[in-house]
Amino acid sequence: MGLSTETAETPAFINFTEEGKVNGNSSVNLFNGEYKIEDGKLEFSPLAMTRMMGRSMDVEQAVTEALNTAHSIVADGDKAVVLNEAKDTVMVLSRQK
Repeated sequence: MGLSTETAETPAFINFTEEGKVNGNSSVNLFNGEYKIEDGKLEFSPLAMTRMMGRSMDVEQAVTEALNTAHSIVADGDKAVVLNEAKDTVMVLSRQK
């Protein structure tokens, strides 16, 4: 969504499990749910999310909007690009080891 998460109150992250579960932190709030990737198309179940306020609500809003508009994902090594339906980049993910 054009905003770096480096200024976030808490580092934003997302975990995808092999069992189809997803969880993470959108900088202020925690979220979890399920996902499915099929032929590059990314679908999230309705995600459960805490609803707290914090100092980095701009990052929070950008991450939440990216999750809500995610349509497809393209993996390239240790990075993945999440695209919306119009094929605009909404989130770039980097693998953490």
